[in-house]
Amino acid sequence: MATNSKIRKVLLIGALMSISLFVNSQSDFSKDIEFINYLCENNELNNALHLIRKVKPDTTNRSQVDSLNYYKGWIFHMSKKVDSAIFYFEMIPNQSALSARSAFYKSLNYLYAKNSQASLNVMNMQTDTAQIPSQLKLLNVAGICLIDRNLKTFDSITKQFDFSNHVYSEEQTYLLDIQKQIKKVKRKSPLVAGLLSAAVPGLGKYYAGKKGSSIATAATTLIFGALTFESWYRSGYKSPQTIVFGSLFTIFYMGNILGSAYSVKIQKRNYNNKINNEIIATLHIPIKRFFN
Repeated sequence: MATNSKIRKVLLIGALMSISLFVNSQSDFSKDIEFINYLCENNELNNALHLIRKVKPDTTNRSQVDSLNYYKGWIFHMSKKVDSAIFYFEMIPNQSALSARSAFYKSLNYLYAKNSQASLNVMNMQTDTAQIPSQLKLLNVAGICLIDRNLKTFDSITKQFDFSNHVYSEEQTYLLDIQKQIKKVKRKSPLVAGLLSAAVPGLGKYYAGKKGSSIATAATTLIFGALTFESWYRSGYKSPQTIVFGSLFTIFYMGNILGSAYSVKIQKRNYNNKINNEIIATLHIPIKRFFN
């Protein structure tokens, strides 16, 4: 009996020590996470990442592993290292308490990476829950459609906006304003710009909105054209002077055509990048507001 009593005492002491170690480890981990969160909120991203790498989570405790992976993803997201951010957000399983916020940030980083289809796929996989309000999901899907300039689908989604929650109602309104801006923009064709410059040097750049450049292009091309004609008239088309001026005229004339077409392409690309960045910023604000 005495032996059994001693065994029970040893087992009890062992159990108490295990519980104590577990509680202490949980407490230490919680303090580490609180400090990591503090560093992230104060933009001390390198220090936060350094601390994460020093923390040794209990690998049998899934929530600890998920927390560290989430903060790694968040740090890389804030550092605009989108591939690394996506990698760590991907590691958060669907059953995790951090799954919803990780999915929204992952979708956002796919947009930064100019992969709107992957972003849309992430959103379509999310079901409406307390963690994922339907209006917040609709906002993000609508934003992705607007980035793709899929205005028909955008219209059908925005009809479901209820503008009832201050967390995202302002952004819902702003997406509709951006859509109006996109519709107002006159579409310009690189082909039309090239043809106009072929007909009248500089006219294509004027069409592209480069008014100052159009005058300079027209003047330069016409000057070399006039010099070529004068030299040909005085010395004939075989004279070295005519050949030089004719070559310069050809270069400037062709450059005027190609430059006009390229100007339209550049202007279109810059405008689309500007609008898309505005859309992503509009989506980012309510995500951060809701989950943080």
